[in-house]
Amino acid sequence: MAFSKKKKKIVSRVAIIAAAVLLIIIVAVNTSAERDNISAPEKIVREILAPFQNGASLVSGNFSVIPEYLSGMSNLIKENEELKKEVSELQNQIITAEETDAENKRLKELLNFASASMTDYEYKTTNVLNRSQSNWYNTMIIDGGENMGFAVDMPVVANGGLVGRIINVTSNTSEVMLILDKDGAVGSMVQETRAIGIVEGCGNDTKQMKMIHLPYDSTLQRYNKVITSGLGGIYPKGLLIGYVKDWEVDAGGTTITAQIESFVDFDKLEEVMVVTKTKTVDTQQTN
Repeated sequence: MAFSKKKKKIVSRVAIIAAAVLLIIIVAVNTSAERDNISAPEKIVREILAPFQNGASLVSGNFSVIPEYLSGMSNLIKENEELKKEVSELQNQIITAEETDAENKRLKELLNFASASMTDYEYKTTNVLNRSQSNWYNTMIIDGGENMGFAVDMPVVANGGLVGRIINVTSNTSEVMLILDKDGAVGSMVQETRAIGIVEGCGNDTKQMKMIHLPYDSTLQRYNKVITSGLGGIYPKGLLIGYVKDWEVDAGGTTITAQIESFVDFDKLEEVMVVTKTKTVDTQQTN
């Protein structure tokens, strides 16, 4: 056991001495590289150490490019982030352009509808601000109130026909009750036959409507247009409500109830028009 420890000490000393000699030789060789004349032993040592020196030089050369490589990577990362930002900005610009195009298309359709159907009325176009999920088919909030001259009971229309009427007004907003609401009854008329009735929502949070109190002898056909009758003092005569989809005679046999489909897509309302004045009525009052 003692002999083994002694042997280890001897080996360790030999290793240290060998390392020291090798270091002296390397220094000597490097020093000799600067002299023109070197001895034969120095030549032999240089030949032996040449591969190791070349390897060290290669590794040293590779390590020297690491800072440049890291700098390049940093630049690539920065450039990649900038490109991502540009792509995001371009996507936002595309979405904005598409939304603007869609809005222009809706406004053009609304203008065309107004030009064809609203010649007897003065109106102001505005935007839908909010619709509650709990009463989607009952009410909505629109932009504009007293600041735009809006008042309670002013009719609201959209591309396709009647939407409802204003029931509350603040300085900058108005609440609209839709004709789909069960309490949003509208005095109405079948345009082709002049049969008079009342259109109201069917309730249960649906967009279904019905025309009640039609005389039992009314002649109806599918797709007959239904318009406001002007009776009741709220809606002026002639605003388009929808069309007859089907009908049935009531249990008592004295009246007919018709199913009415609106031309308005209530699920996609974004812009509406508020009827602020009826020209024909104002003219009659003036006369």
